[in-house]
Amino acid sequence: MSDAFFKMWNQHNPSCGEPTKTTNESGNKYYGYFQNRFGEQWILVYDHEKKIGELRGGDIVWDTVVIVEDGQVDVMLGKAEAAWLQACWKAATFVG
Repeated sequence: MSDAFFKMWNQHNPSCGEPTKTTNESGNKYYGYFQNRFGEQWILVYDHEKKIGELRGGDIVWDTVVIVEDGQVDVMLGKAEAAWLQACWKAATFVG
């Protein structure tokens, strides 16, 4: 396997825990990353087989997994974060 072409550094303080080491080695998944102007970061991993996503972010402590079903989550998101999540959901679930 070749070297990584996209690498982001944790912008959250240590009390938010260690972010998951997310890679695309497992195959059939969609990966989305978001960082707003305040440095808040989110990662979405959508599983095409299970048809669900897993959302993680420093603001909710990195090892907390929020399940995303039908583009909906049970966590408070800002407007930009919610727009990003919806864009990812549409891209991940689009069937052309």
